[in-house]
Amino acid sequence: NGKTNKIQFSGGKLTFYGTLLDKDTDKIGPRVYNKEREVYCTTGACFMMSREALDELKELFPHVYYVYFEDIDLSWRIRSNGYKIIYTPNSVVYHKGSITIKANDAISTQFRFIVRNKYLTFWRNLRKRDFIVVFPFLLGFDILRVAKNILNGRIRPAGEFLIGFKWFLSNLNNVKKPRKGKLSDLGWGFESVKSVLSNWNK
Repeated sequence: NGKTNKIQFSGGKLTFYGTLLDKDTDKIGPRVYNKEREVYCTTGACFMMSREALDELKELFPHVYYVYFEDIDLSWRIRSNGYKIIYTPNSVVYHKGSITIKANDAISTQFRFIVRNKYLTFWRNLRKRDFIVVFPFLLGFDILRVAKNILNGRIRPAGEFLIGFKWFLSNLNNVKKPRKGKLSDLGWGFESVKSVLSNWNK
């Protein structure tokens, strides 16, 4: 019942303000999507990994995450351990998005999970001093996104953000902190800030 002619994700990069940008989304064509290449991260909709890589991680997904950012967190830890993540066009999987959220009647509250897990992902993968560097950008971006919604008459995202941020603070000591990530792992461009701000729950 969904679209089968649209590629959801072919590799992107986590930005310093906390969004995952697929840099290929506007470059439609076989030159991009039919090329096997190394990417920054995978999507949780479809991936395979070696038992060796999993054993070395000692943790697949943080138990507090539930949904959102778990695939980004996993990819970051895999790369930090020296492994590569490869996108291959030879694997085709059809993904019907948001089924977990819809099945648990959590569409209206999904932003709180995004906020909590985004901050936890940065917190546990970066050294504390590096987290302090990016934190103002993460928070500033979210404040702008919430402000935009308030100006458009949508108040709920502000409450969802506060709940998610509170959950982040309450779980600081409830997640393992490998802290192997680097600031250089992040994308530092502003090219897609405008497009992301156009959709508060992206």
